[in-house]
Amino acid sequence: MIRKQAYHPLKTKYLGELHYLSAVTLLISYFFFQLSYGQLKNQEKESYLWFDEVLGPENVNLYNGLNYIEKYKTKNGNHKFFNSENTLPNSLIIYEGQPYYNVKIKYDSFEDQVLVVSNNVVQLTREHVSSFTINKNRFVYLDTEGQDTRFIPGFYEILTETPSYTLYKKHRKKPIKRIDQNTNYFEFFDDNQYYVHYLDAYHKIKTKRDLLKIFTEFKKEIKANSKKISHKLDLESYLLNTLPKINFIKSETANLEQ
Repeated sequence: MIRKQAYHPLKTKYLGELHYLSAVTLLISYFFFQLSYGQLKNQEKESYLWFDEVLGPENVNLYNGLNYIEKYKTKNGNHKFFNSENTLPNSLIIYEGQPYYNVKIKYDSFEDQVLVVSNNVVQLTREHVSSFTINKNRFVYLDTEGQDTRFIPGFYEILTETPSYTLYKKHRKKPIKRIDQNTNYFEFFDDNQYYVHYLDAYHKIKTKRDLLKIFTEFKKEIKANSKKISHKLDLESYLLNTLPKINFIKSETANLEQ
């Protein structure tokens, strides 16, 4: 016979208060951890900035690359750079394993090159740039040679990252050559690609239906979500709307299995 546990109001109240205090203590500890971590990161950043300032741009390894020469004349604002054809300040680059803060940077998404500007424009050795950040856009260098021949080595923006998957955006530009009064110039237009890293493989996403082939165990949920959201969403907006729901379902399933 199973004994039914007696209900004790005082005991229940005590346990509730205990859980509440534990949660508050955990929250306070997390807050101070984040504060301390943030202070350490700021101190580290200030140290690197001071060191680079003392050396001067001409002695910092970051600026010892090739001088960049522009090969394309453009018009109408249709340039080949990420976000702006002007340099973007306050960027972070990890170059040869070392962080460089507040760097004036341009990312040429047509030729997939990172440019830094000091006294002149320098083209960095691509394989030496492990990552860079422009505003809140974080890029990483990925090279899967020998692992996945469908994946082109280069810089990819991380759109979203979870323990289950990572969504990457490959910024690309498609050039169109034009002639105006016997003068040649180019206009560049977006031709971006998307990849999901899932189950130790990179999957290229060309259409919305490709998610069904990648996340085969969630076909029902993906189809249900697709019916709820607007069919007018572009591919990127669709992925950013749908993938978090897949991650939520995976997390809930894992919790139930524990």
